[in-house]
Parts: sequence; structure tokens; C-alpha cells
Amino acid sequence: LAGQNREEELEARVSIEQITPREQEVLGSLAEGLSNKEIAAKLHMSVDTERTHMMNILNKLGVHSRIQALLFAARHGLVEIR
Repeated sequence: LAGQNREEELEARVSIEQITPREQEVLGSLAEGLSNKEIAAKLHMSVDTERTHMMNILNKLGVHSRIQALLFAARHGLVEIR
């Protein structure tokens, strides 16, 4: 069981390292409770670009929803939920 926890921790670190600075900004905005449209406006990008960043985040973290991505990011210190 301890080996499994270490393996999960390593996988989490690898996932986190793959997140780009721009994707971190998207995650931070998500943590503020912003919608896709609000995130796009705040970060001066199109909604399609924001959605692409979000899909990349979900794929990199191996999760299926914005909520799962947010929880993962919070647990691993990428964002602080406000």
C-alpha cells in the first residue's frame, strides 16, 4: 500500500510538471469560480482557446471534469480554492 501511495505521488508530480504556465493561469481562474467565458475574458483569449487549455489540463491530469481538475490542483498545491 505504501508503494502504491509513492507511485500515485510520483504520477501526480509528473502530471503537475506537464502543466504549462498558461494552463496554470486557467486553473487559477477556475479556482476563483469563473466560467469558461469569464476565464477567456480575464486571460484575453477566445472561449475556444480556453476550452482547448481546459481539455489539455484534463488530459494531463488524467481527470474527466473541471471539478476533478480543480480538486487535483488544490490537493497538489497548484491552486488555492477561494
